[in-house]
Amino acid sequence: MASYALLLPCLIVIFASWPSSGELIAYDKCEAAGTPGCDISNLQINPCPEAASNEPCKIKRGSSATLTYNFTPRWAPGAGAIKTRAYWAAVVDLPFLGMDSDACKFTTCPIVKDQQNFYNFTLFIEKKYPAQKYDIKFRIWEDEAEPKKECCVVFQLKLT
Repeated sequence: MASYALLLPCLIVIFASWPSSGELIAYDKCEAAGTPGCDISNLQINPCPEAASNEPCKIKRGSSATLTYNFTPRWAPGAGAIKTRAYWAAVVDLPFLGMDSDACKFTTCPIVKDQQNFYNFTLFIEKKYPAQKYDIKFRIWEDEAEPKKECCVVFQLKLT
């Protein structure tokens, strides 16, 4: 019994210090001007060994990558649904087709102003997508809110 009493604290220390499976990546915020926006931190993509050298993550077409980050909204949600979407960022953003837009499936709801949340989404990269470098935008917003209430982050992926 005494050996179990020593084993449990050791296991807790080991798992607490275990490196995270994702890599912190470079990103920019992209909320619309004049919106309260969000504080965003610890944006990670798994797998992404390229992040250590500040290069875009290389994702093989036909595979998945997991995106996680912390966000703290600077806005209080109203009655609108909380939505999320990934986009190919360009002059006109093109949404990823087939993505479930219910943000509550990827973060804790209800969202509370000034309270940190965790976003976790697995993005499948279709084989038909052309192999090249892309700007990818992820948004979380309150549907039909005026003025606009959103969190937005943009980063690069290189499809191989």
